[in-house]
Amino acid sequence: MCPWNIEHAERRLRRLVHNQNARSDLRPARLTEALTDMGARRMAGSDEVLVILDESDLRKPHSEHLEHLDRVRSLQGTPVRGFHTLCALGIAPNGTRAVLYQTSFSTLAPGFRSKNSEYRAAVLAVKDALAQQGVTRLVWVLDRGFDSIDLLRFLHKQGQLFLVRAAHLDRKVQADIGLPALPLAEQLHRASRLTTLSTERVMFDPASKRRAALLNVHVHGMTVHVPGPSPLICTALRLEAKALQGHGWVLLSNLPLPEDDVAARARLATRLVQAYRQRWATLDVFAWTKGVLKWESVRLMHFEGLRVLVGCAWIVAAFLFELGTTLNDRQLRLVAHLGGWRQQEQHRPGKRVLTWGLERLAIFVMMREQRSDPARKDEVDALLDSLFAP
Repeated sequence: MCPWNIEHAERRLRRLVHNQNARSDLRPARLTEALTDMGARRMAGSDEVLVILDESDLRKPHSEHLEHLDRVRSLQGTPVRGFHTLCALGIAPNGTRAVLYQTSFSTLAPGFRSKNSEYRAAVLAVKDALAQQGVTRLVWVLDRGFDSIDLLRFLHKQGQLFLVRAAHLDRKVQADIGLPALPLAEQLHRASRLTTLSTERVMFDPASKRRAALLNVHVHGMTVHVPGPSPLICTALRLEAKALQGHGWVLLSNLPLPEDDVAARARLATRLVQAYRQRWATLDVFAWTKGVLKWESVRLMHFEGLRVLVGCAWIVAAFLFELGTTLNDRQLRLVAHLGGWRQQEQHRPGKRVLTWGLERLAIFVMMREQRSDPARKDEVDALLDSLFAP
């Protein structure tokens, strides 16, 4: 850190630790609200917004005493300790992107109801925030983990469009009302080819080293009816390519498939595949937020402290990747000040300064945990002195 900014960062950190800072609200719920509000304002005036909803795992395999530790999956697919994070990114037709929602949760935390409740809360928050900015047409782009009929029906009832990669290919659907209900995979074997597209291999194989390699993908499609108490009519697409195994990829959407217009059917199929490809446009942001603080090694005891750090990391990411956060945001300025940046400076805080700020914020959270323990109160100022010692 630059020596002429250390005193400024030290003052801010000491005020935070001793509860003397009233300008920056770091409650997790407030961080989520701030991201949603800033992101929605960035999307204002858009005719349509793709909303990419992503649930990922925050792994803490070495933690034992952190409260509400949940079970998540390691990269190898085995269960490990950790938490869940939920994020929504918006993409406007002109390519403008914004973070629209972020939260972290544990299924073991008090008051937790269900994952579907978390998903619904995200949908309603984003929908309402964008509606206030005049954006009413949203297309929710969802991965396989969101393939729940309850969630899809909820989106449909809320007037939301969705596009989901199907996980349950054995789900019974009808080709038309009155016809037998058959597994989705079986129905799609009867679907006609709508178009053939050329797309990157990485879409189907993210680990592929041949990221620039192109594949010819044959897209078959049909309209299917999902039986149930309320009607749900979907366009079902089956994507076939040499890189795909088994039944290939299956996409479901409540955007209607034209009946007789061959060109219009091909256009819709192309549009849906291209929309799903947008999920890969967000990988850089997710990768940065997951790696910035080396979450596996951050030693905390309280779940709320971890939620604060994750929320602030997303606010910083939204600034660095131009996803909605600006220097008018108090939480961002706080992180920048902790990293040594001063408002009087002409240049914007960069990645290095903001990473320093997040690291010092992590130290602040750990200090607050120590300060709440009467037996360790005297250690806090000693730790601050050593942190900023020359």
